[in-house]
Amino acid sequence: MNTLLFVDDMEMIHNLMCNVLRRSGYSVLEAEDGWAALSLARGQSGPVALWLTDSVRPGVGGWELRRDLWASPP
Repeated sequence: MNTLLFVDDMEMIHNLMCNVLRRSGYSVLEAEDGWAALSLARGQSGPVALWLTDSVRPGVGGWELRRDLWASPP
């Protein structure tokens, strides 16, 4: 099963997308912000096949998240 990391702080979008992805057969790691996403990704024993996040957000944005995850891949 492929594991995806979904990051969004808008509750309605977050819940909808995570439900759709799970019904499509994916294992979904959920995070509401970039800090939680980094923690989840780094705690994974296996690979994360895809990261889905918005690019502009407070704190750790999508671009910073990409940079930090690529610097130390799980």
